[in-house]
Amino acid sequence: MNLSELIIEPVKREDEAEFLALMHKHHYLGAPHKIGESAYYAAVLQGEWVALSSFYAAALKSAARDRWLGWHPRDRIPRLHLITSQSRFLILKPQPNLASRTLSLLRRQVA
Repeated sequence: MNLSELIIEPVKREDEAEFLALMHKHHYLGAPHKIGESAYYAAVLQGEWVALSSFYAAALKSAARDRWLGWHPRDRIPRLHLITSQSRFLILKPQPNLASRTLSLLRRQVA
């Protein structure tokens, strides 16, 4: 399969049950739990889901993150909207370079 044809699509509401079932079956952490703002994405190649990913809003508090970013405590809340967390990443159809290509396209989609 030609990875230049790979596209990233948001998972439609009517497809969320399938997304969650695949995550539950194949991801070592199971399906993600929808808490707060979240987004599910599928990497699609020739009409077939080949990778899945879920993102969530940033946690309110993370001492390590805030130290690394150098945020003063008063700046944390107003800036949280600038951060997202990828909670799951699942390759359904392994092939060379699929993971890196998918992550590259996700970076552009989520940004």
